[in-house]
Amino acid sequence: MQKIIDKNGRLFGLVSIIDVVVLLVVAVMALALYVRGNRTVTGSTLSNVPISFQMVIEVAPDYLADSIQVGDKIYDKERVGAGALGTITKVELLPPSKPEIYLSGDVLTTGGENCYNVLITAQGEGIITDGRFTLNRVYEMGANAARLFYTKYASFTGVVTDVWQGKAE
Repeated sequence: MQKIIDKNGRLFGLVSIIDVVVLLVVAVMALALYVRGNRTVTGSTLSNVPISFQMVIEVAPDYLADSIQVGDKIYDKERVGAGALGTITKVELLPPSKPEIYLSGDVLTTGGENCYNVLITAQGEGIITDGRFTLNRVYEMGANAARLFYTKYASFTGVVTDVWQGKAE
């Protein structure tokens, strides 16, 4: 009768016991990776939806107002690597509400001739959870937030006045 493990440490004199242990470890790891990669996720999945927002630039000089164009991408200066918040779909020039001194971008301007309130409507994509809008999955957008924004040709401080789900009109 043949021994199960011989004096050289082989099973039935054919295969080393270390080889069998290594094969079992590899098989268990492969099975674990397969199960982990192919399991179904329960719960809700989040998908991107169109999110639109409006912002106003108060008492912007005419050269700043002219440099903001429909079709430009809009970014937040604090989150340079996060990508664009969206694309400008509409730009409206309104008369300034009161002639005062304002900080527009990095420039002090006074209200009066050649100055406008610029109403910008833009649209991006993101997720909505618990009534909160997150553009580009990283930038939380809320009304009444004054932030430094920029486009390809302009840098300005804008105050977000409205955020809603859906496409910009």
